This record gives sequence, structure tokens and C-alpha cells, in this order.
Amino acid sequence: MYLVVDSGSTKTEWALVDGESISNEITQGINPRILSEEQIVDRLKESRFLQLPDLEKIFFYGAGTSGLEMKKKLKGAFQMVSPHAIEVEHDLLGAIRSFNVKEKTVVCILGTGTNVCVTENFRVIDGVKSLGYILADEGSGFDIGKRLINALNHKQLKKDIVRSLTSDGEQTMDDLIDLIYSSPNPNRVVAGFVKKAMSFLQDSDIQNIVKESFRAFFENQLLRVCESHPNIPINFVGSIAHSFKDILENLLRQHGLNLGQILKNPMPGLILYHQTKLLEK
Repeated sequence: MYLVVDSGSTKTEWALVDGESISNEITQGINPRILSEEQIVDRLKESRFLQLPDLEKIFFYGAGTSGLEMKKKLKGAFQMVSPHAIEVEHDLLGAIRSFNVKEKTVVCILGTGTNVCVTENFRVIDGVKSLGYILADEGSGFDIGKRLINALNHKQLKKDIVRSLTSDGEQTMDDLIDLIYSSPNPNRVVAGFVKKAMSFLQDSDIQNIVKESFRAFFENQLLRVCESHPNIPINFVGSIAHSFKDILENLLRQHGLNLGQILKNPMPGLILYHQTKLLEK
């Protein structure tokens, strides 16, 4: 019995794999770059799986775990909650493994945050360094949410969209600003505005905001990778990529780029990857 964990800034998905049986649960996001060790411990305690006595190993894939210090911080938090062996990897490696493709390809994460790399044989061979939501993250839920809030403040949105973003008109801009700046996780709060706009996906204003964000993602991240590695498939994983896949596909066509797969969630592919690895032993 082993545990596969995929975590971003917004949510953490846990999959307990016992032979053919799989149990899932969702808890709050765990990102060691923006949470203290104490906060991480509190969020780990939300999982009912960590204390199971028959658990052999935990495979954790998460945002903010690319550096050794962040991995050490996360492992330390896990050791306070669970006695089981754990392997901590970056969410980008989780995305790579979820596609189960050994050939050279581009893998992009478009969720609350963003990431881009070129991979071959399940290894990162090139990419654009992720700078996080304060400095970059174009094309992410945070970036789109920020653009929505700016459009709201500049009175550029239709009344029904305004009502959706302001809880039926009950929140003022001052209320929203206080909500964002007082939050311990402002990136999650800002990205949450995208979900509020989901029922207006066909609205031209919403479409234009998403296109502007994706164009910035293409210009600053994706196209720079594709210039060095042309004519290979480009794969996307994440809720933002899946929700706005039509816009993504159109932009790829405009730039003459090859689409691979678009996955909403890496977890099914990660489970299959680890099941295959266990069978190989």
C-alpha cells in the first residue's frame, strides 16, 4: 500500500493505492515556499491516510519543492505527522510522469501557477525557471484572476459578471482588496476569481482576458522553449489549461505548434506510473 500525493497552492489530492483499490481525498494546498513548517503540519493533519499502519511509502509531488531547502522543510513537516518513508519531488516531475511519454516533448503546468519544461526519458532537459506569482506566472489562475480584478475595478465587465465576482453585488472593491491583502494565501484568493467567472466562458470580455494572459505565457515562456526545441508535441496539465483548452488550441495553431495532450489532473497518470514501476520490481 502506498500514497501518491499531488499538491499545488490551492489543493492537495491524495491517492491511496492498494493493489487495484484506490481511495482519494482532497485537502488544502501545500506549498513550502509560502507556508511555514507549522502551517504545513496543520494541513498534513487534514489527511486521514498518513496514520495508516500498512502504508509503505509516500510519493509527494508539489509546487515550490524544486530546491533542496524546500524539500528538507517539507520532509521535516511530514516526519512530525507520519513515520512513513517519503519521496518529495517537484510538481513539474509529477506532470512529466503523468503523461507517461519517454520521447522528447514539452510539458506545461497551467493551474494556480505555471511551469514549462522540455523532457525526455522522464527527465527535465531544458525549460524556463518559474519565478512564482509575484514575479511571473503568466497564463496561470492567479494571472487571469488578477486581470479579472483589474477589469472589474476599471468597470470593463458586464453587470452579470460583476455580480458573480462580487457575491451578487454584496462586496465592494474595498472589500475585495481587504480580502486579498489580508489573506495568508493571496495567490489562492486571486485565482479563485477565475472559478467565479467560469459560467461566462463565452463572454467576449472573459475570452479576451484569458487570451491576453495566455499570449503573455506564450511570449515569455512557451515560445522561448519551442525556439530551441521545434516540432515536438506540447502537453498541458492543470485546471486552467483544461477549462480554456479551446483558446489554447487556437493559439497553438496560430503559432504552428503541435498539441500533445491536455489533462485536467495529473493524478490518474501518476497512479499508473507508480503501478507500472511496482510491477517492474
